[in-house]
Amino acid sequence: MGFLGGAAGVQLLKTISPTGQSMLADGVPPAYQNKSKLEVLFGPRVWDEGHEVVELAEHGARRVIGIENYPRWFASASERIVTRGVADRCTIVTEWTGAQPEPT
Repeated sequence: MGFLGGAAGVQLLKTISPTGQSMLADGVPPAYQNKSKLEVLFGPRVWDEGHEVVELAEHGARRVIGIENYPRWFASASERIVTRGVADRCTIVTEWTGAQPEPT
C-alpha cells in the first residue's frame, strides 16, 4: 500500500475533483450505504470479542492492545487470549488511558 502526499497529492486531488466536492450524490460510496464500514472492510467477525488481537499476535505482532468496554465481551476476549497462548504479548483493557498496560 502506498501513500501520496505533498504537492503531488494536492495536484491529484485538484485534478480528480476541481471543486472539492464528492462525485457521489450523498457522499457515501454504495458499498458502505446503510452498512458499517468496519464490517465491510474487515468482515462480520470484526464484532467478535478478541479475534483481531489474537490473530495479530499469532501472526507476529510483538505487542497488541485491544479495547473492550462491554464486560461479557471483555471476559470472553481475555479468556481467548489465554486459551490461544498469546497472553505474553496481548492485552485487553476496558479503556485507553495512554499508558502501556502489562500483558495479562
